[in-house]
Amino acid sequence: MIKKLLIYNSGGGIGDSIQLFPLILSLENIFEKSEIYYLGAHENLFFGKLKEYNIKVKTLNLGLKYFGFRWWHLFLAKKNFLKLKLDEFDLIVDCQSKLRNTIILKQIPSKAFYSSTFKNRFCSGLHRPATEFWSHLKTIDYDIKKIPKKYFDESIRLLPGKNYIGFSLTQGNVYRRKEWPLNKIIKLSEELVKNNKIPVFLIEKKFQELKNKIKSAIPSALFPEHETSLDSPAL
Repeated sequence: MIKKLLIYNSGGGIGDSIQLFPLILSLENIFEKSEIYYLGAHENLFFGKLKEYNIKVKTLNLGLKYFGFRWWHLFLAKKNFLKLKLDEFDLIVDCQSKLRNTIILKQIPSKAFYSSTFKNRFCSGLHRPATEFWSHLKTIDYDIKKIPKKYFDESIRLLPGKNYIGFSLTQGNVYRRKEWPLNKIIKLSEELVKNNKIPVFLIEKKFQELKNKIKSAIPSALFPEHETSLDSPAL
């Protein structure tokens, strides 16, 4: 019987965490009354920016920053886990496929281990084919009715019309260094305006200078996060 399980997520962005909703809900449904732990390479957003989604997981803190992304973690993963004086996990689910990360993750004691890395070759103790095990897990989608009504009401207030085209320019994962040049975004927005579309930019309030640059170039652009007192991806 699976009573305690661990999910590992190497991504650090909000989108990476949101993609785990169906998996977590399915695990809760299949393994009722089990404790679900979360281990990430970055901060646990389920207790921060995503708390309004009411996804309940516990944090496994091994004291290793960027867990899985440093080869020396191989020598400390098990040691640091044992210091926590926790029983071994009944199941570990690896939600990424980097070889290094998987090898390090597998040092944490468990009875069963799932990973798609190297075509499921690291899987063990599942008592069924790995592909069948994985397809069996992803069965429940997140019900948006769980989101507090105030966010729906505020969304309608901020964007009551139609013909909106959204742009998300500030990354949830600050460790990634990739971006599309601002001049290209502005040029695309100008074309959208010519076609009676309204550019909507999802930019956090702390990026005021970026917001001002875009607003000066595209006067009709909207910035909903700057027009509300609510602060949550649920909006």
